[in-house]
Amino acid sequence: MSPVGFMTYNHDLMVSYSMLAANQVASLVFDGVFDRFPTLRIVLIEHAFNWILPLMWRMDAVYKARGPENGLKRKPSEYVKDHIWFTTQPLDYPEDKTELTNALEWMEADKLLLFSSDYPHWTFDDPQWVAKHMPEKWREQIMYQNALDVFHLPSTVPALAGQKRLL
Repeated sequence: MSPVGFMTYNHDLMVSYSMLAANQVASLVFDGVFDRFPTLRIVLIEHAFNWILPLMWRMDAVYKARGPENGLKRKPSEYVKDHIWFTTQPLDYPEDKTELTNALEWMEADKLLLFSSDYPHWTFDDPQWVAKHMPEKWREQIMYQNALDVFHLPSTVPALAGQKRLL
């Protein structure tokens, strides 16, 4: 539910995802969850990610202004970069793709993003668009390596005895 009641239209819902996730991230950080649970990892799925950079800036400013009463051991942006990952869908981007690249670099997207497309929902992002428009040096990280690292998965899984590989 939004601050003014139940959402009426799909666009209300689409815009609210990011706001809900921003509140969750701020609560996790400022409530000291990551200091109490230092190995906790969180992946935010389908909440977009382009809002996290200004949120990190804002949280760091609040942290600096409040001083020791924060009760935090590190800057909020450091907790985000060490404990929270985001999926690439929905991918909102400006017409000028260089602006997207700049924002991705500032937020260290090569470390924070996991590929997702949201297929088969009608709001899905074309997986080829993501692969083509992410800087080449980040492609492997975002398309699969980050997920392997976050979930502690092996890069390959041996087939069972007698099982044939289809691809």
